[in-house]
Amino acid sequence: MLSQPLNIDYVDPSPHPNLPDVPANARPDGSELDNNRKAINEAVTLANRMLDKMMLVVLKPTDSIHEHLISAAFGPSANIGKIKENVLAMRSATIRARDVLVDHMNEDHMR
Repeated sequence: MLSQPLNIDYVDPSPHPNLPDVPANARPDGSELDNNRKAINEAVTLANRMLDKMMLVVLKPTDSIHEHLISAAFGPSANIGKIKENVLAMRSATIRARDVLVDHMNEDHMR
């Protein structure tokens, strides 16, 4: 049985406190935010599919194909227990997401 899927928690979209105030007419409109969230949700779906595949490999590490995949990715002395632990941690994580106004950021705000 696989663990719970990776999730996204959309954080309050209020402006970042370290960014200058952005006029309301310069903020992304609802359709742009919807497109951003759609892209994030599609990426999460893909990440969950990939994590499912990783989990199947670490659950049966002695399968000849899985041995080859693990060795190619982590080397011949891979620590299966640690790999499994990391896959489980990623699989059950929640990523916090905020709508960021990248167009209005400058180098001083990126530090």
